Amino acid sequence: MTKLLNYSPTELEHWIQVSTVEFYERVYAHEWLKDVFASIPQEFIVSQQVSFMLGLMGGPERCSGRPA
Repeated sequence: MTKLLNYSPTELEHWIQVSTVEFYERVYAHEWLKDVFASIPQEFIVSQQVSFMLGLMGGPERCSGRPA
């Protein structure tokens, strides 16, 4: 994984996870936005976003798309 902001790969994954969880907690609680995401389990979208961001920053690409 490419070194970004002097974080190790484990630290980078941790901070991406923490910030993504915080973001989606706010989205799912938001008066208007919660309805847009109502059909998508929050845990699923968080894991997909974390995987996408890690892949974008040079880590393993673990994003698998929509569940069947």
